[in-house]
Amino acid sequence: MNEIQNNITNIKKIINSSRDISILAVTKTRTLDEINSAINSGIFHIGENYVEEAYEKYPYITSANVKKHFIGHLQSNKAKRAVEIFDVIQTIDSIKLLEKIESYGKKIDVMFQVNTSPDSNYHGIYFEEFDDFYKNVLELQLQNINITGLMTIASKNDPRTCFKRLFNIKQKTKLDVLSMGMSNDYKIAIEEGATMIRLGTKIFGNRKINK
Repeated sequence: MNEIQNNITNIKKIINSSRDISILAVTKTRTLDEINSAINSGIFHIGENYVEEAYEKYPYITSANVKKHFIGHLQSNKAKRAVEIFDVIQTIDSIKLLEKIESYGKKIDVMFQVNTSPDSNYHGIYFEEFDDFYKNVLELQLQNINITGLMTIASKNDPRTCFKRLFNIKQKTKLDVLSMGMSNDYKIAIEEGATMIRLGTKIFGNRKINK
């Protein structure tokens, strides 16, 4: 587990800057021991892609200082359980899903996932349609939801353009958190204004494949 601590120390050296950049540890397929090692090494944000996997692990993560983020595509039939497990849902991509989460009555932070790539296979609100989407959001009477920021998954071919698009939306909306950049492109994301980066293999190493 010293490897995890060393990895986190090295990442913090790389991102050391005048800006406050949070590191979110992506815990997909990781064990509780690995997750706790990351937390003990100074990680305050953890994220899961699947509600079912988080349901098996996250109840055992009891540190009050750690925020649990959902970072995968959220199906509406799993929204209720997601609200029960997570402190933050980063992947809201429709008014319908936003209203469903609001209806559960739990105070929760959410972020909007924006598709900043021409690739139609990516989830999220298409960046050219975001202004109209956000106008509709502002007309809602949200009592339980706190909208904190934006997230995106960049295309492999041109991540910088994707990050620039998300930063431009942040400038217009004045939302605080810009969650962008993963293990393969986080340095570019930092250059383009990320306030949160989502790292898996950079923290934990390559995933172990069960044979």
